[in-house]
Amino acid sequence: MDICIGGPWNGCKILRGSSQYRSRFTVRDEITGNLVKYKKSKIQLGSKNYTFWISSNLTDDEVDNILRKLYSSYKRA
Repeated sequence: MDICIGGPWNGCKILRGSSQYRSRFTVRDEITGNLVKYKKSKIQLGSKNYTFWISSNLTDDEVDNILRKLYSSYKRA
């Protein structure tokens, strides 16, 4: 499973399918009507590889903070 970060699909898990071969995808935010692009980012935590789809609306600092929180919760588990 892949996990979306930011945008209208924040926290959503999507099943791998044809998306595993793509590097980005676009969705329309139902509330604002704006298009939101998600870019694929592969990250290794411990011995496991994870795929995150990160919204282009997030700044690098916001992404860094979110991933640090995920990593710290991973280390505690």
